Amino acid sequence: MPRYNDYDFSLLENVPIVKADSLANSIYKEETPLTVEVGCGNGHFLTAQAAAHPDNTFCGIDLKSERIVRCMQKVRA
Repeated sequence: MPRYNDYDFSLLENVPIVKADSLANSIYKEETPLTVEVGCGNGHFLTAQAAAHPDNTFCGIDLKSERIVRCMQKVRA
């Protein structure tokens, strides 16, 4: 497995840095609080939080699409 020092980070030198809050504000226009979970897996935590806080908006991000599908199935159940 590659280690941190094995990656060539010079590829990122010309990537513009954008503050997360300004990016979110440019995309997300709602007035409700937005929670984003990166690496949400099958959505256990995310769906529990959404159920506990129905007035908020939640967004899950994961690299594996099948995990997102399982999370969506939980939400629809």
